[in-house]
Amino acid sequence: MRGMFPRRGAAVHLAVLALILSVAGWLILQRRWFNPYLVPAEVWGGAFWQPLTWIWLSTGALGVLLAAFLLWILGSQLELLWGRPKLWYFCIFIPLLAGVLTVGVARVWPALGARHFEGGGVLTTALWVALGLEIGKRPLNFFGISLTGHFFAALGLAFVVLEAVFNSPIAVVPSLVGACLCFIWVRWRFPGHFLERYGSWRLRRKFALRRKQLNVVSGGKRNTPTDSDRYLH
Repeated sequence: MRGMFPRRGAAVHLAVLALILSVAGWLILQRRWFNPYLVPAEVWGGAFWQPLTWIWLSTGALGVLLAAFLLWILGSQLELLWGRPKLWYFCIFIPLLAGVLTVGVARVWPALGARHFEGGGVLTTALWVALGLEIGKRPLNFFGISLTGHFFAALGLAFVVLEAVFNSPIAVVPSLVGACLCFIWVRWRFPGHFLERYGSWRLRRKFALRRKQLNVVSGGKRNTPTDSDRYLH
């Protein structure tokens, strides 16, 4: 990965922000002000803020530092491919929607309802898979090891599978949902292309409405000299 350790850019800001929010989220939970993590049963009970507040949170010293590090490294590469606005949108939209869908799945899978979830791991998995899918069949230099993008994405999913084996399949539901959303994002460019088409439709509609309000003025009705057509007024 060229420029693996950038000192500037959106990814650096995201990593620092995730670190600060993880510490703040843990302190808030310890003081029992409210629960910023995702517990689907609590969301159905009225804690509607959790799908938003959980998105970048991690716990444990190693977990917080590893999440910030991966967000920095992986996010920097995607920032080069996507640009800064799209990276911000991805880091907010993917874990947010993954949380909402997880809450929905909990309605038909009761064992999921009481589980405590952190969005930091979901986001890093999503970034890992998204980078691999974006690279595709091209080579990717990962800490001196040459891998194809598809293999890199599969490696990210392998960590999720191992977590399911050694912990619980319930624990990886949000990460699997996030990985599926990444595939949709990269394969069909949704919702990015959808938003672009919507913006294009709005622009065409705006011009069409303005065109209806214009009146054609004949040459005899103009209050300008006959030779003024040579100039732009």
